[in-house]
Amino acid sequence: MPSIAPMLEIQLVWFDSDMIELRLSAASENFAGSSNFYAGFNELPDLATLLEGFPASPNDLRTVAFGGNNLPGYGGAKITFRCKDSSGHLSAEVSVFMTPGGWKDAAESAIIQIDTVPAEVDHFILQLRGVGTQVGAIARLKNAT
Repeated sequence: MPSIAPMLEIQLVWFDSDMIELRLSAASENFAGSSNFYAGFNELPDLATLLEGFPASPNDLRTVAFGGNNLPGYGGAKITFRCKDSSGHLSAEVSVFMTPGGWKDAAESAIIQIDTVPAEVDHFILQLRGVGTQVGAIARLKNAT
């Protein structure tokens, strides 16, 4: 089985005057998942602000959630950023889900772990702030071990 390049990616798909549509994709070497969801204009800048200064200590833990499960064909995600050790090794655990047909259908989901380092998180923060309203713009957190 071919391996997948581990990463977390958030892409702006669409926007209007009230909201944006995002696609979150996450992949490890063996698993992958993606979901589209609606969000407020502030959610990516808020994620960037949440991640500023991460990690502040070896016990630092930061979590963000997007989307919901009440819109057929859409879903959401929960991302937890944590330290793996006191040497600067970090991880982002991404739980991504989608409800394919409606609330009566079981949600499809994947839990992916991306290993990274503070420099990659800093670069991700800059990309999150740069997405704005540019359809197709992507913020990507790369795997770094």
